Amino acid sequence: MRRPVGWISQDVIEITGTGWAVGDRIFLGDDNIEHMKNAHEDDYLLYGDKIEDIIAVPDFLAKHPNKVSVEYIKIFGADYVLVAVRGSSTGTLYVRTLFVMNSVKVDVYRKRGYLKPARSSRA
Repeated sequence: MRRPVGWISQDVIEITGTGWAVGDRIFLGDDNIEHMKNAHEDDYLLYGDKIEDIIAVPDFLAKHPNKVSVEYIKIFGADYVLVAVRGSSTGTLYVRTLFVMNSVKVDVYRKRGYLKPARSSRA
C-alpha cells in the first residue's frame, strides 16, 4: 500500500537540479515505513507523523552527492530531520528514509555547501 505525501515543487527543481518535473507526486509505501521503523526507530517515532510537513515546508534542501535523491531537511528544536526522496526503477518518487542527522553530518553538509535554504521555508 502507498499513499501520496507531497509533490515536487519548483523550488526543489531549481535548487537541486533533478530531472523531475514540478508536480510529480511523492509517495510513502509500507516497505519504506518498515525500513524507517527498523533502521531509525526512535527518529521515526518522533517525526514519522511530520513527513508531509517536512516535504511541504523544509528549512533546507540537499541533493545527495552520489544518488538521484533529494533530501528535505527541517529543524525541530536542535534536531535536523532529513527525509530522503528517490525514484524507483519505474520512476515513481518515494520517501526512502527519515532520520535525525548527527552533528557531524550537519557540519559536513554545511562545510561542503550541501544545505541549500529552501525558499518555501518559514524559517
